[in-house]
Amino acid sequence: MPKTPVILTANDLRSGEVVYWSAQIGWQATIDLAEIFTDISVAQARVSENDDPLRIVGPYLASVRIDNGRIVPGHYREEFRNVRPDKLLSWKTGEPLTCINMMILIKAF
Repeated sequence: MPKTPVILTANDLRSGEVVYWSAQIGWQATIDLAEIFTDISVAQARVSENDDPLRIVGPYLASVRIDNGRIVPGHYREEFRNVRPDKLLSWKTGEPLTCINMMILIKAF
């Protein structure tokens, strides 16, 4: 069971993108808009309520921390899921990674 605070995350069934649950918007792609839960039982109930098999796959609770008012993933897996491929930059050149470089980076994990 994850430590609180937690957020609800899944993958969008159509696009494959990582999505986060927001009480105001529903499933959306920005971690900064995710609903934060401090009560695990409330969070688990929200997983059941919002498991939409026609829209998302694999909903689960992920630990986070709040750093200067921002939601920060609490585990390296979530950090990796939170980085969109279009934001990945080469650590050598600072240039966007090519598809080949991204495949090499993923295989390294």
